[in-house]
Amino acid sequence: MFHTLSFLVFLSSFFALLAACDGPIAGAGSAICGDGVLDIGEQCDDGNTSPNDGCAANCSFENLNTRPCGNGNLDSGEECDDGNLSPGDGCDSNCRVEVVCGNGTVDTGEECDDGNRTAGDGCDAECKTEGSVCGNGEIEEGEQCDDSNVLNYDGCSEFCLDERCGDNILQPGEECDDGNTDSRDGCSEVCEIDAGTCEAQFQAFCDTQDTWSTLAFGSTDNVDGYSCNEFDETGREYAYLFAPVEDTTMTVTLSPAAGVDLDLFLLSDHGDGVCKGSECSLYADNSITALFPGGGQYWIVVDGYQGAEGDYTIDFDCEGDPLQCPDGTGNNGDSCADVYQGSDIWRCTVSSALNNATVSQVCRDSGYGPVWLTFHIDPTECCSCAGDFDVGCCAANSGSTGCP
Repeated sequence: MFHTLSFLVFLSSFFALLAACDGPIAGAGSAICGDGVLDIGEQCDDGNTSPNDGCAANCSFENLNTRPCGNGNLDSGEECDDGNLSPGDGCDSNCRVEVVCGNGTVDTGEECDDGNRTAGDGCDAECKTEGSVCGNGEIEEGEQCDDSNVLNYDGCSEFCLDERCGDNILQPGEECDDGNTDSRDGCSEVCEIDAGTCEAQFQAFCDTQDTWSTLAFGSTDNVDGYSCNEFDETGREYAYLFAPVEDTTMTVTLSPAAGVDLDLFLLSDHGDGVCKGSECSLYADNSITALFPGGGQYWIVVDGYQGAEGDYTIDFDCEGDPLQCPDGTGNNGDSCADVYQGSDIWRCTVSSALNNATVSQVCRDSGYGPVWLTFHIDPTECCSCAGDFDVGCCAANSGSTGCP
């Protein structure tokens, strides 16, 4: 009886104790996730049931690294965490460090990183060290200079080559630069236009012809180059002065002897009255047609390519009326074919200021029909005959019929 009463008292006390408890007892199968208490069966309990913070709403780890990549916290197992899962920004979607060329940091696998992916500055687009770099202040292989910039016109070019006369780059203060320092080729050794000066020995007239030689009296060897081309004109030259009173269109035709490589050049007077190779307007192998404004002076030059010298015939054919002789005498206005009667007819004889020579035109049968021919009278021969100009002709025939 006593034992039965004792047992009933124990049960009554036990149930009274249970009724007095406010909550479940840990480990009794009633754990609450989110209460901040790590209960049996919970992997974690961070005091909330919010996702994506490393502890899920059921108090289990959200990934094996404790917290997810991209939360901005460097968690266990992560090499980086930049707060996002975007690749290409230095930290990939698995929170592993990326190698990004151009981020300014020399990462694993990079030889350099200068903060850009521009080649030619010492570090190429793949972050590999480049060879010699112009502009880095150091004279490296292939460079003549390096002034820490890639600007021109400061003594060291953008290619780290010395800027000087003869480098084929027109620098301030240079009139020309042909890539060398040779003179008499159109550009002098100090990079000034220096094509040489020619000396006109004979005055050209419309509708006349001249047969001469670059080896004969009046030829010079002053000009080796012209500004209108880059030819090597190292042969002797012969120059004609043409000074039309009115605007004149003229065709000049050059016919060199066989095997003689001669060229034709038209030079203009730029106000100083000097025949200069640097004032070349046109050039041709055989023929030039141009409008010559009246009142100006022009030079027509026959020169030899690469040292060529020899005989030639040159024709000056003008559009419009035939030649009007400068002194107003002779058969002005008549064509040779109209006045020719089977013998020489002198058109005019004028004294030229050029070397005090005498210039004559004669209508003569050239074998291809009557044409006006122009003759030189060499003052060194002291002749007055204007016939075929062979050495000794004037002395032998002075005073002959037909001589002026």
